[in-house]
Amino acid sequence: MTDVNLGIYTAKLERSRCLYATSDRIAVGYSTYEDITFGDFIDGLRSPKLQERGDIDLEWVMEVPEPFKIAPDQPLTMHRLFQQLNLLLRENMTIIPDVGDSLWAAADLRLPERTEFISLAYYTSMGFAIPAAIGAQLGKPTSRPLVVVGDGAFQMTGTELSTTIRYGLNPIVLILNNQGYGTVRPFIEGSFNDIENWDYTRVPELFGTGRAFAVRTEGEFDTAMNAALAETQHFVLIEAALGKSDMSPALIRLAEQVSKRL
Repeated sequence: MTDVNLGIYTAKLERSRCLYATSDRIAVGYSTYEDITFGDFIDGLRSPKLQERGDIDLEWVMEVPEPFKIAPDQPLTMHRLFQQLNLLLRENMTIIPDVGDSLWAAADLRLPERTEFISLAYYTSMGFAIPAAIGAQLGKPTSRPLVVVGDGAFQMTGTELSTTIRYGLNPIVLILNNQGYGTVRPFIEGSFNDIENWDYTRVPELFGTGRAFAVRTEGEFDTAMNAALAETQHFVLIEAALGKSDMSPALIRLAEQVSKRL
């Protein structure tokens, strides 16, 4: 439920008379039924018999991928950057990807135990990740946020890093700099996807605190991430330079499927 599909919250829905069905849960009035699958619920509209959710096969999650080996001088790519990020995740982190390719690439991360993952999938929420990191760390001070955000989304709400200073927070912010709205490019290309290329490493100078790194290779990214993990007093910003047309395998798959339909 968002302001977009509720008429900027002008719609007044009486919860006792609402039925809310998604792939995650079924809610009827004030009661929630998490053991009923969406498919069974739809079938059950024609039949009085609903089936409980059975055991879910998660064997594929346990498959161990090929060990990643850093090539120190190799330029960063979306695919390998997230494989490398897997090696650098720590327990008690909160991973917060912004919408778009930041989210689709992050969906392939393999999280350690006691690691949170917070995301939104709705595209009009672009720019939510840094503000979300503030709420996440205030709500759970023992967990350090790792924000993954595109340069376009960062330019919308990146100044909220000022709030992290006010409250003594220390998020790590990974900016995927592909010089514009990279998620849109595979669907419709044009100059409207281009944005100004900020000097992101000057952000700590703007706010008077924090650290920043600009990285172009896997070796530089490894050094910057380890420095960020060691710096726990303030925010750390890492700008990862990526090609304009570079995208995650998940976005490539999505673009291929959409192109077949259009």
